Amino acid sequence: MAASVPSLKTKINRINLNLSSSARADIDRLSEETGNTITELVRLALSLLKVVIEEKRKGNKLIITSSDGTPQTQLVIPGL
Repeated sequence: MAASVPSLKTKINRINLNLSSSARADIDRLSEETGNTITELVRLALSLLKVVIEEKRKGNKLIITSSDGTPQTQLVIPGL
């Protein structure tokens, strides 16, 4: 699933990002695996983080479940 592309009317801002070698390797692997560009991956990650923060603000938790719905792991993001 590719992240949405901004419309032509949206102002695009370029940023520089410093990453460790392992983080860069992770991004490259995810890009290859998903077919998304690095920009699309960053947009998707920001969208997911926004959901996490909004749900935490509501007092909710992020839980990974097995395919039958059994809770497996609670996702905890340090600093949030």
